[in-house]
Amino acid sequence: MEVLHSDAVEEVHFLAIDGEFSGISDGPSASALSNGFDTPEERYQKLKKVTFQRNP
Repeated sequence: MEVLHSDAVEEVHFLAIDGEFSGISDGPSASALSNGFDTPEERYQKLKKVTFQRNP
């Protein structure tokens, strides 16, 4: 991944960041990881754990 230089960031009119979570679809489905009682933070932590196991 290239490092963004602050000078370049200041000059752009549009900046896109790819936030793709590769590997989530290879593990258990998101619905299988969470239940209706999970808080947004709990759901995020479960998805994060699966992602880091796939992409250390």
